[in-house]
Amino acid sequence: MSSLFRLALGALLCAGCHARIVAWGEVDRDAVSVLVRRVAAARGLPVVHPVRVKLQPARTLAREVEADLRREVSSGALARRQRALAKLGLVAPEDDLEAFYREVYSDEPAGYYAPEEGRLYVVAREAFRSDVGEVVGAVTGRDPVYGETLAHELGHALVDQRVGLAAFLEQAPDDDAKMARRALGEGDATRVGFLYAGGRSFRGHLRRLAGVLGAYDRGAPGPRYLREELRFPYVEGGLFVEHLFRHGGWRAVDAAYRRPPVSTEQILHPERYPGDAPLSLRIAAQIAPGPRARRIYDDVLGERGIRAMLRQQGLPERDAADVAAGWDGDRACVWDDEGRLSLAWTTAWDTPADARAFADRYRALLMRWYRVRTSTRRSDDESTWSTPEGPIGVRIRDRRVVVFEGIDPGP
Repeated sequence: MSSLFRLALGALLCAGCHARIVAWGEVDRDAVSVLVRRVAAARGLPVVHPVRVKLQPARTLAREVEADLRREVSSGALARRQRALAKLGLVAPEDDLEAFYREVYSDEPAGYYAPEEGRLYVVAREAFRSDVGEVVGAVTGRDPVYGETLAHELGHALVDQRVGLAAFLEQAPDDDAKMARRALGEGDATRVGFLYAGGRSFRGHLRRLAGVLGAYDRGAPGPRYLREELRFPYVEGGLFVEHLFRHGGWRAVDAAYRRPPVSTEQILHPERYPGDAPLSLRIAAQIAPGPRARRIYDDVLGERGIRAMLRQQGLPERDAADVAAGWDGDRACVWDDEGRLSLAWTTAWDTPADARAFADRYRALLMRWYRVRTSTRRSDDESTWSTPEGPIGVRIRDRRVVVFEGIDPGP
């Protein structure tokens, strides 16, 4: 290496030192200030008050994540979730949710924003810094290790200063609506991180990302539904935010926090936002398979959930998406009666044809799941059977479909 090149490289590295967010085991406040200014300019949101930043050792984060997981296991919440999702056809009965989440959360992030604290955590990590990476950081003024992740998280922080993200999520009436709100927030922040990294086509980036993740999923361990649950807010949420941005810039994105999307249907079909709101459905409180039965699931699957269930049960991707696209609302309840699970699920659809398409698919699934059965009623609008596990059936009422297993909720 020539002396001239060494001098040039040294000058670049020194000039770029301000880009390193973490140096010598401490957060460089000046580098963070530069990052905040860049993110605020990219997002079009001035800083309301200084963002609090704290360095967190990776081992501390690992202990906190492990403690959270142990609480979920010891309380029985994770086991109940696994059984409910299996009854709904979203995961396999033998899937190990604890192992899945333990693997997922073993990867330490570069940082994260905690809205309940209003604080940005920078995770001290052992990261490989190459000479090439340092030169790129010096030339661009961006930290090649922490920059994009922290830009994403600072995007959350700037929105939080105006919206209150913790309350924004908790105010969602059901899990599907909460996922839609998460998709708005993560899609927003993902776009900010992409802009910080100097990207040009966000839509193209998301399409490529979805392709890479889809290829990975075909051979990856663990339930596909849970993997997609983690990715949906970033990929589909990013596409939703990009749709808003192209039709009204950041002002349209800001307005969506004041009038948030109400379903994953609106995220998957941005043209249906904000006008196409789903019906609010309920399962009667008095319906239960027995006096000791307890509800372990009472929520909305949404278009995302129904699409995932049909695909999990063997329907091709495009067919599952086509059937689920007619969704207009649902509510599902799963009961645990001393180990025996029962399901009552009422759904609403855009047209009678959409309702019948879903009913036909679900009827075929019942035929596969319950080999031992005796038909008790068969017509165009209703099919019911008696099984050793209790009554099962599908009822169509114009644009509504009720399916049940182990309990008959009545007409």
